[in-house]
Amino acid sequence: MPSARPKSAPAQPVAGASSALGDDFGMELERGPAVSAPPAGIPSRAPGAKNVAIDFKDESDDGFGDMEIERGGAVVSLPPSMSGRPSGPPSGRPASLSGRPASSGLDVGYRRMDAKPSGPRGPSTVAKILAWVLPTVLTTAALAGLVKVAHRAAGRNVMALAPHAFDASSTWQSGAVAAAALVLAIALGFTGLRLRPRSYAMLGSAAALVVASLAMVTVTLVSTEEHPAPPDGALLIPYVIPFAVFTLGLGVAGRGPSLFLRGGARRAASALAALAGGAIVFAAIEISALASRLP
Repeated sequence: MPSARPKSAPAQPVAGASSALGDDFGMELERGPAVSAPPAGIPSRAPGAKNVAIDFKDESDDGFGDMEIERGGAVVSLPPSMSGRPSGPPSGRPASLSGRPASSGLDVGYRRMDAKPSGPRGPSTVAKILAWVLPTVLTTAALAGLVKVAHRAAGRNVMALAPHAFDASSTWQSGAVAAAALVLAIALGFTGLRLRPRSYAMLGSAAALVVASLAMVTVTLVSTEEHPAPPDGALLIPYVIPFAVFTLGLGVAGRGPSLFLRGGARRAASALAALAGGAIVFAAIEISALASRLP
């Protein structure tokens, strides 16, 4: 039996409809039986040509070269803007927003080698000479004045300052002297390292006090015995203690030049340090064997 379904009429082209290629390339392709005319400027299709060939020639690595459309033997080249390549500025240095070439960050700065520094200058030669001459003169004057006024012909015995501590007859006195010598050694060593410039004279005084503290420790141990013998460690005291005091005086007097060069009120402190150093040096000579040789 013949089918009862009626035959559908062929689809008629819609006026004004265009394919995707027609919208993109500004031309209309044939759709069904109706063929639209090509736009002006494009050669007409040759008689007998039925197919439209689009040739994508890839001349670069991005996959989108210049496109050419062949229509009936005529080749139409598309403009570069239609090929999908991003347009950019010509090769060379990129331009900034102000129109000037952008900086690459490798600009070379010019500096004159003969330019004089604008920073503060150091002390003059005259100031450096005075910084050493004045403290030395004040230290010598203080030492000479004390020798003339307070010197004894035989000097002073350092062992007589604390007789029970050095002859091992008192344990607590010997221990107290040992502890005091150790504390002074630590304080002087720390001070000598912290000062700028560093005071090596104070470091030498601290080392001598450490030796004196160890000697007094042996005296303290001897004093704890039932029948104490003469302590041998006390024999170092008449030499070690004067040396520690003498180097301390040199360290205090040696602060004078550096204080003088700082200027201002520190120059008065420089004079006081020189006088104090001379007094400490006199005390060291007075408790040593050198006191008997002074007039």
